[in-house]
Amino acid sequence: MMFIVPGLAMVFFGLRHIARGRASPGWPTTGGVVQSSSIGERRSRGGTTSYYPIVLYSYQVGGVVYNGHQISYSSPSYKDAQRAQEHADRYAEGSTVQVHYSPGEPWESVLEPGLAGNAWILPAFGGLFLIIGASGLIQAWRFQAWMRRT
Repeated sequence: MMFIVPGLAMVFFGLRHIARGRASPGWPTTGGVVQSSSIGERRSRGGTTSYYPIVLYSYQVGGVVYNGHQISYSSPSYKDAQRAQEHADRYAEGSTVQVHYSPGEPWESVLEPGLAGNAWILPAFGGLFLIIGASGLIQAWRFQAWMRRT
């Protein structure tokens, strides 16, 4: 069970992310304004550091103002801060941007529609967790059956 529940969550959210990424090129667009642009830093347990752009923007759909932060559905991450900063610099504070938003959920938006290859990482690891969890359950059931026979 320790692996099954996280595995299910990873598969669910990963596939939902992929579905939105695949649909996003066909979403309607509207103009938006970049509120802030910077980079973030993430350190792994192994000590490696990666950097990623952070862009906050606002846009209006049907007279309602929304705020977004999703640059793309491929989660860009860089090994050096300069490359992340170059990506963030494409979205200078105060600049206008084209925002793709979900027609049924206008609060769901993205600046760079589509998918990249790394979008499958989360559901793939979720599937691996499911396999590990399921094989553990099968082994536990087999062991219990063996114990009842002896």
